[in-house]
Amino acid sequence: MRFLLAQNMGTAQADLVLLTRGHVSEAVIRYSRRKTGVPGEYPISPDLRAELNLLPRDHLLMVRHGAGLPYKPETLGNWFKDQAVAAGLPHCTIHGIRKGQATAIAEHGGTENELMAFLARSTPDEARTYVKKASKLKLSTRALGRLDGTNPEQVMSNLSHKLDTIAAQVAELKGKTK
Repeated sequence: MRFLLAQNMGTAQADLVLLTRGHVSEAVIRYSRRKTGVPGEYPISPDLRAELNLLPRDHLLMVRHGAGLPYKPETLGNWFKDQAVAAGLPHCTIHGIRKGQATAIAEHGGTENELMAFLARSTPDEARTYVKKASKLKLSTRALGRLDGTNPEQVMSNLSHKLDTIAAQVAELKGKTK
């Protein structure tokens, strides 16, 4: 459940440990980000819904350990990291899930406003970072795609002076051979 909450909500650890049943309606989870005070609203995915349905009715907190005790944000992060290492994914963190989802949203055309909503941010600064990074990848991919099927009359010089055959290629294209 911890992973699905982080993945579906872009929730920071400090907020994840505070989520309760009171934040959940039939189709949406609503909360205000502790760091910014910005409200967030998130549709509940089918996978997350299935996990929420497994949560015992007497559990108020959605994320807890031991005998119903709440996690501290650092403790949750450490627990998650230990689970990731045990699963052979030592590079995974809760914050990484947040960043990964924001990156995926941006790479699929997400706007700054959409990312601000996902990250529960009031300014576009963090969202802009993800959009710019995704835009650079798209732009460079498009730029390189322009080279596919290059016009045969467009002759490119080799990098090495000794291998430069541009003059021979131009002469060949004009019907002149050496």
